[in-house]
Amino acid sequence: VAITATCAFVPARSAGISGGIACVLMHLAVPCVDRGHRLAGPVRATVITFINPAAVRMLGYDSPDALLGQHNHDLMHHSHADGTPYARHDCVLVNALLRNESVACSTEVFWRKDGTKFDVAYSGAPLLREGQYLGAVITFSDITEIKAAQDALRIREQQLKAIIELLAGSLRER
Repeated sequence: VAITATCAFVPARSAGISGGIACVLMHLAVPCVDRGHRLAGPVRATVITFINPAAVRMLGYDSPDALLGQHNHDLMHHSHADGTPYARHDCVLVNALLRNESVACSTEVFWRKDGTKFDVAYSGAPLLREGQYLGAVITFSDITEIKAAQDALRIREQQLKAIIELLAGSLRER
């Protein structure tokens, strides 16, 4: 079962938004949490200003306090799957959101506090009000088990194809 989380980047002061946006996002988050989703919410620029307990656990933290005020990218998207650094200015997710564009990806990883990675599918979209940028929302799912099942299925398919080719070759030789 994929676990889902959401981060929202909301520069409240610069957009002239009251702190009520966080309350609205919290109320929107409740149904998601009830369905087992993991949420991390309003964030100023790419700085986390709200994260729910489920997302905290998913990322391996004990408390939201360790995440609040931190850059989302630096905490969980700082490296590629092979461990090489993933600079914030090269990040597809960050760049799309800064351009007020939506983005979706299922070929990257996020990182936990303990340094372990997990396969992730994420989507991000800007939050706009009357055409004015308010911030962005990112939803991500841990797809590690799904990828492992796909890999196992792919291996099994290759094995079955090899067996069929051997059998077909044996029949032709007769």
